Amino acid sequence: MRYSLLNFIVCQSCHGELTCVTLREARCEISATIFSFCGRVSPADALVGPVPVWRHASALAGRLERYATSAAPPDRNFIVALEEGLLVCAECGRWYPVTGFIPEILPDHLRNWDRDRTLLEKMSGSLPSDLLACLREFRPDVGPVVGQGEHYKLAEISLPRKIEDPSFWGPGYSAPFNPWNTEHTWHLIRNFALVEPLLDVRRGDAVLDLGCGYSWTTEWLLRSGYESVGFDICRAYLEIAVKRIGVDRPHLFVADVENLPIRNDSIHSTLGFEAFHHIPNRVRAMAELARALRPGGALVLAEPGPAHERSGTAAEVMEKFGTLEKGMELDDVRNYAAGSSLTLAQQHLILRFSETETKGCVPNNIMTLRKGASSGLS
Repeated sequence: MRYSLLNFIVCQSCHGELTCVTLREARCEISATIFSFCGRVSPADALVGPVPVWRHASALAGRLERYATSAAPPDRNFIVALEEGLLVCAECGRWYPVTGFIPEILPDHLRNWDRDRTLLEKMSGSLPSDLLACLREFRPDVGPVVGQGEHYKLAEISLPRKIEDPSFWGPGYSAPFNPWNTEHTWHLIRNFALVEPLLDVRRGDAVLDLGCGYSWTTEWLLRSGYESVGFDICRAYLEIAVKRIGVDRPHLFVADVENLPIRNDSIHSTLGFEAFHHIPNRVRAMAELARALRPGGALVLAEPGPAHERSGTAAEVMEKFGTLEKGMELDDVRNYAAGSSLTLAQQHLILRFSETETKGCVPNNIMTLRKGASSGLS
């Protein structure tokens, strides 16, 4: 991860600031400097980077402050990336692993705690004993979950263990191009060309790409001049994206949209590209996305229609992998957003010309909402 990701991410539980504990960096000099200024870049060979201002003191905060360093020059953000380490919240004691350049900022009930504790113990030889003791003290809250459809999320997370087809992950290495389905490839590209103007962003603006999967949309947004921030609940997709894209890659991390680790009012626009229909609790997801958007920011959804879950392919996927496939239409989107600051729900149509008919409006399941817009009608 680039240190400038700290401009956007926070603890998913308490929204406290995160501190980088760096165990390994890699030189990742990028050719473009779309990423925003970051005042908390860790110096070379620093274990604990610059600490933020916390809302209250804690024993863990004291340990982090003891080993903290001053910020390095901001340009170092464009030269190196954090490959392995921890993101630590001194507010609530939670810590999140960073491995293979990918942070995982999941809520307690979706984390693999056996794996994470093993990772922490592997890091123990590089951590001061007093800091390690504080990290070990944290006890996750893995009791009953208040929410809907957690089994769908766990199915998404565990997807790699269910894949028997060795070619399943292949398209990710050339995404969005799928050599076995060129028709779907061009459907994706055409839809992306339609949604990009609806984001209504300028060069350097931050765009959140939810459920980014193989992250080709996140990559293309970065190449278009936006600071793209992509996340998915399934790590396997992001690992393939890191390999495919190389060093000139967008911000990528593992997260759950219903427990979004993004700071308030930090995102200019949000894209849900064939991703929102996998979310179980859409009302909660809308509220989280509204919180992260800046006033006036757009949420753009390109999703399957309401009959999607009745298609043969969707039914087969749900039965085989246990994931959620549920389409939506404009009234659904309005209902999901009701009570949040997202209003002005609109559906966008394609104007099509041909030799046999002069023109016609073709319904397309691309919808937008605005944070703080004056009307919820369209």
